[in-house]
Amino acid sequence: MSYIVFRRLKFILLCLPFFSQASDISQVESRFLYWTLQHINWDASVGNGPLTFCALTTSDYSSVHTLANYQSVRSGQYFLEFEFFKEIEPLVNYKVEHGCHLFYFEAIFDNMNIQNILQSAKRQGFLTIGQSEKFVQQNGNLAFIKKENKLILMTNAPDEEAKFKFSDILLTHPVLGK
Repeated sequence: MSYIVFRRLKFILLCLPFFSQASDISQVESRFLYWTLQHINWDASVGNGPLTFCALTTSDYSSVHTLANYQSVRSGQYFLEFEFFKEIEPLVNYKVEHGCHLFYFEAIFDNMNIQNILQSAKRQGFLTIGQSEKFVQQNGNLAFIKKENKLILMTNAPDEEAKFKFSDILLTHPVLGK
């Protein structure tokens, strides 16, 4: 298996058995996302309240929907509030009117025009999460990628002006499972 290696790009590999049903896969992905969010530290400049997690998904059964059903989901020291969108335009409108601190994009949206949202989030120092290598190539911060029976986390290290930092385990621990 070969990977394209990008500057400042790290791989974390978590080998998880996938199950035949979509709901089981969603459970596995949501647990991995939950664990990852615990290892992101936020700057105090994001404020005192909860962070808004804006998710662009095609289904009400995504891993983020499963994650939103957990009690007291946190990213670092902040609780998360979830907002879900099935189209780009309502997400953009919500972002402008209310703001989002974390953005999640299912892989199907990689071929649509999400570049402006990614660039805006990067300028504001907020976190972007996707599901494909292409997402990371477009400067997304994190991507959860299914390859064979593995769930791989790819990361782009945050810029200096980012309002979050990955804990050392996300940047230096190359393999979480075999």
